Amino acid sequence: GNARTMMDSTAGNAPTEVAGMELAGFDSLHGEETADFAMARCAAHDNTIEHLNEIVQQVLEEVNSTAFTSISRFLRRAICSLQEGWNVPKQTVGGALVAGQEDRPINSKVPATPAYAELPVAVIHTDCSAADHGMQMHQLLRQLGRSCSKHIAVLRARECVNLASTIKLLVSQLMGSREHAVGNCSYNLSVLAGWYADLQARQATARAASATQRGSASAPQPPSAFTTPLIVLLEDCERMAPEVLNGLVTACSRARCVDNATPLPLAFILPLFNGTEALPQLLQRGTLVLLRAQRFALSGTDRSVEQLAANLLKSPMMPCLAPATYDLLLHLLHENHYSSSAFVSQLRFCLLHHFRSSPLSFVSACDLLALRDAHSSLVHITSNLTDGHLTYLLKLPSVLAYLRGTSEGARATKLRQKLPELLLEQAKARDAASVARHCLLEYLESAYKGANKHHTSARHVYAEALRGKVGCSLAASLAQSALREAKLQEADVRKWLIRADELISEANIRTERAMEPASRGLAQLLKSSTEPSTGADVDGHAASTTESSSAVAPRSSGWSASKKRRTQLSTASVAVQPGKDGHLGAAAAEWLRLLLNDHADKPTAMPLHELWQSDGSEEKELLLAFCASPRDALPAALQSIVREASKLPPAPSSASTASSGAVTPVSRRATKASARESGRAAVRGSASDATSPDVTAKACTPPRGTRRQRTEHGESTATAATPPTEAETAAAMASPRTEAVDGKAEPLLDRSGLPPGWTTAVLAEILGERKEKFLNARQLFCTFTSHPVTRRSNLSNQALLAHFVLAIQHLQMLGFSIASKRKRGMLQKLV
Repeated sequence: GNARTMMDSTAGNAPTEVAGMELAGFDSLHGEETADFAMARCAAHDNTIEHLNEIVQQVLEEVNSTAFTSISRFLRRAICSLQEGWNVPKQTVGGALVAGQEDRPINSKVPATPAYAELPVAVIHTDCSAADHGMQMHQLLRQLGRSCSKHIAVLRARECVNLASTIKLLVSQLMGSREHAVGNCSYNLSVLAGWYADLQARQATARAASATQRGSASAPQPPSAFTTPLIVLLEDCERMAPEVLNGLVTACSRARCVDNATPLPLAFILPLFNGTEALPQLLQRGTLVLLRAQRFALSGTDRSVEQLAANLLKSPMMPCLAPATYDLLLHLLHENHYSSSAFVSQLRFCLLHHFRSSPLSFVSACDLLALRDAHSSLVHITSNLTDGHLTYLLKLPSVLAYLRGTSEGARATKLRQKLPELLLEQAKARDAASVARHCLLEYLESAYKGANKHHTSARHVYAEALRGKVGCSLAASLAQSALREAKLQEADVRKWLIRADELISEANIRTERAMEPASRGLAQLLKSSTEPSTGADVDGHAASTTESSSAVAPRSSGWSASKKRRTQLSTASVAVQPGKDGHLGAAAAEWLRLLLNDHADKPTAMPLHELWQSDGSEEKELLLAFCASPRDALPAALQSIVREASKLPPAPSSASTASSGAVTPVSRRATKASARESGRAAVRGSASDATSPDVTAKACTPPRGTRRQRTEHGESTATAATPPTEAETAAAMASPRTEAVDGKAEPLLDRSGLPPGWTTAVLAEILGERKEKFLNARQLFCTFTSHPVTRRSNLSNQALLAHFVLAIQHLQMLGFSIASKRKRGMLQKLV
C-alpha cells in the first residue's frame, strides 16, 4: 500500500502481491478503466486506513497518557509499600544485609504481621460511551504491559458466574502459560502463590546472571523493589454479582505467599461508568476497609474527537471530506451516539466511499514529496490515463478555470502535459497549508485554554479548512487579536514563534523552499525581538543583512540546518525589547495574518484540488448505514404516523358520537372536568383505574350550570346526571372494552380508521411543541382532544381518555417522559 506500489500498479508494472489482492468492491468506474487503476485505488484506500488507524492510536495514547502513567505509578508504589509495611524476618540480598535491618537478629520472627492486607485499587472514571469503553481498556492494558506488569487478568461479568469459577479464571490468566501446571490443576490462590514464588526465583537468577556478565555487583535493594504486581482488571464490575465481587476482594486480601509472611502483590482496577459514587453500592462496608483506593479519570469523547480533528488537520495525506458530510458527522456525534469509535467508523465509511467513487482518488494517498523522482512517476501515470480519466478531469471546476481561453480540442493535450506539474504543486501547497494550520492551532491551544471552545477548537478550524476559509475565519481573527492584546507573555509568544520556525524549516526542506517568504519574515521578527531597538536604521540594516545572507549563503540540505537554527534561536541571551504598544505581539499578529492568507487556503484555489476532497455523494449512504439510532428513529416514525393520519378522511360519525365529537364550549368544559378528576390516574399510568365505572361516572358528571345547555343540545338531563346502575356496572366489568356513554355502549377499540399508534404519535408531537419541562396532565389532555388528528377520529372524550392514558404509558416506556415526583398530576419531559 505504499506510494511506489501504487505508482507501479498504475504504470502497468503491478507486483505479484498487488495483482493478487482482492478488489473488495473497487470495480471499474467506466468502461475504459483497467484493473490496474482499480488496484491502485484499493491499495490507496488500505494505505489511508492504516494511516488513520495510526492517528487514532496516537490520539488515544496522547489524551490519556498522563492518567495511564499515574495509574502505573500508583500500582507499583502501592504494591511496594504493601510489601515493605509487613514485618518480615531479616533477609540478605547478595550476601549483604538489607538496609534498615542491621539491628535485628537473623531469622528473627519477633515482629507480628498486620491483621489484613489493603489491596491497591485504581478506581477509574470512564467519561465515555459504552462503545468507547473497550477501546480505552485496550489502551490501558497496553500501557500497563509496558510500564507496570505483564501479568494481567481481565475478568468480565458474564464469565464470573460464582466465586470458584472467578478465582480459577483469575489464576489461569495470571499464570499465562500452563506448561508448569499439571493436567488436573485446581487453579486456586495456593497454586498462584507457588507459581509466583517460582517466578521470583527465576527473576532473581536472571538478575544474578546479568550482574555476573557485567562484572559489577549492584547495590543491595529490598525485595519489594523486585516485586512484580499481579493486576486484576474488572472490565464491567458494575454488572458483577455483589456476592462474587465481595468474595473475590476478601479472598485476595487473605492470599499469602509461600512463606506465609507477605501477601501476594495483587492489585485491582475498577473502571466505573457512574463515577466513584457507585463503589459503596457495589461493595459492603466490611469489604471497603480492605481496599486502598485512588481515583483516576480518563479523558472523554470531546477531547478525543478534538485531538483527532487536530491530527487530521495536520496531515496533508489524508483526503478531505465535503463540508456538508463533516457537518453531518458532527451532528451524529452530538445527537446520536456521542462515541469517538463510532465517529472513526463513520470516517472510515466516508473514505471508503471516496476511493470507490473517484477515479483518480489514489493520487491523494500518495506522498509525492517523499518520492525521489516524483515527476517521472507522475509522467508514467499521465501516460497511462485513459480518455475516461481525462474526461473526468476536464469536468472539474478548477480545471475548467485553469483551461479558460484554451480551445476545446487542445484542452486534453494541454492537461496531459501539465498534469505532473499541477499535481506536484498541489502536493506542495497542501503540505504548506498543513503547516500554517498547525501554527494557528498551537497558538490557539496556548492562548484559549477552554475559552471560546466553539470558535477556537480544532474541529471548527477543520470545518473552515474544508471550506477554504481559514484565513478569514473567526479563529484566525481571535488569534490575531490575542497577539495584539498581549494575551500571552512575550516569552510564551517567542516559544510559539520558535516552534513555528521549526515547522516551516522542515516544510521548506520537503517543498523546495515553498514557504521561504514566511521563513524570512519570521527570522526577521525573531531577530528584531532579541536585539535592542536602536531605530529604523538598525531594522533596515538587519533586513538587508538577512536578505543578502540568504542570497549569498548556499542552501543547507538535510536536517542539520533546522537543528542549527533551532539552537541559535533557543540560546539567544539578549532580553526582549517589545518597544511601543507591544511590538512583538503586533508584529507576530501581522506575520500570522500573512502566513494564513498565503498558505492556509491556497490548495483550494489551485487546479485539481477536488482530487483530495470527496464530492459529498456519501451523505445519503452514511445516513442509511449509521442512522439506525432510537433517538432519531423513534421521533421520525411517530411523525410519519401523524403525517399519514392527517391525510386520511375523517371517520364516519354516528348518532352516539355526534354530540361528543363536536368540539363545543360545553364539551370542552366537560373535558376539563373529566381530565381534572382523572389526571392523577393518567400520570400514574393506571388505565384500569381511570376507566373504572366509578371514575367514569364521576368524570361524566357535568359541572354546575351546564344541565340547561346540555338539554338544549338534545341530551336528557336524567341521562347526563344519573350515574350508571348496578347492572350497567356489572356489564362494564364483564366487558372491559366497552363503556356507557349517553346510555349506549361505545367500543374503546380504535375503529376510526387511523393508523395504529396515532394516539402516541399525537401526544409525542404535542410534547415536542411545548417548551416547558413540566406539563399539567389536564391541560395536556385538553390539547390532545383539540388536535386535528384527534378530531378526525370522531371518538368521544371518554374514549379518548383511555387512549390518552395508554399513550402516556407508551411514551414513558420509550423514554420520552416520566411522572413528576415533585407535583402530582404533572408530567416531566425527557426529550
